Amino acid sequence: MITGTFNVIVAQRLARKLRDDCKVLINVKEQFPDFYESAKQSILTMKADSLESEITSRNIDRNALADFMDK
Repeated sequence: MITGTFNVIVAQRLARKLRDDCKVLINVKEQFPDFYESAKQSILTMKADSLESEITSRNIDRNALADFMDK
């Protein structure tokens, strides 16, 4: 479950590198509400050191993570 959550975050970062004419903007919270809530809960229930390790090892942008958690 945690791996899937971070894959979504990483995919979000990669999507920003697509050509403009290839991008499709979606609202994950609206289109996939169950997945969004599950992913958000997984992140919230992680121990701080595990979360920090995942963020560091996957080079996750902290602003992207914060945006994901705030929406």
